[in-house]
Amino acid sequence: MLLTFPVWVERAVLRLEREAPFAATAMCEALGELTVLIDVEGERAMLSAASGRCALLPSAPAAFAVELRTTRRAIAALARGELSILDAITSGGVTLRGPVAALAGVYDALIAFLEGAVRAPSFADTLDQFLRWQRLRDRHVARGTE
Repeated sequence: MLLTFPVWVERAVLRLEREAPFAATAMCEALGELTVLIDVEGERAMLSAASGRCALLPSAPAAFAVELRTTRRAIAALARGELSILDAITSGGVTLRGPVAALAGVYDALIAFLEGAVRAPSFADTLDQFLRWQRLRDRHVARGTE
């Protein structure tokens, strides 16, 4: 199965809720009422925990607290433990923009997400599906068929 970035985020969150609920709870608590715009190489998702659980918003709200920009390569390196969040930020692999208090909440949510990801048995498969889809998309773009 091939996964776009928003679908991958949604599935990853659901798998954390099922397989690493402590991480899903910590991620939602860290986000609180924040809405985060996540952009991965032009694919965007809006994540919020305002409902009490982390979920994608069906449409973009007029405002968001934090903008997070990253790449597929950084996501893979973070998920595999090859890169820390701090290293990803200082190297430019992850860019965060927003008020300092909101950035701290998103940082804590990212830590919780990654702690859950390494403990959720099915997370690696979900990540591989996402990365396969992205490679296929890249080949189509390179051929001019997108």
